[in-house]
Amino acid sequence: MASRILLSICLIVMLGSGTCWAKKKKQPDPPPPDGVIVEVSPMSLTVDAGHDTQQTYNIARDTQITFDGTPAKADDLRAGMAVSVTLASDNET
Repeated sequence: MASRILLSICLIVMLGSGTCWAKKKKQPDPPPPDGVIVEVSPMSLTVDAGHDTQQTYNIARDTQITFDGTPAKADDLRAGMAVSVTLASDNET
């Protein structure tokens, strides 16, 4: 009898603690930053890619900008922010 009570208590504690045997999917790591924003305007973004290299990217009307995973605008970007850039198929925007 005592072993059944102990087993019941252990099961309640395990179930109540949120323990789950299913493997949780690991969230993908964000891509490493391509550089740091040097200058941003409504039409372009200039990034310091290190090694005295700067790259300017065009910002088109349909350019998708996200900040911490949520949609953003070019106005939300500031000099000094670390950024990752993914180019459209035209390799310009």
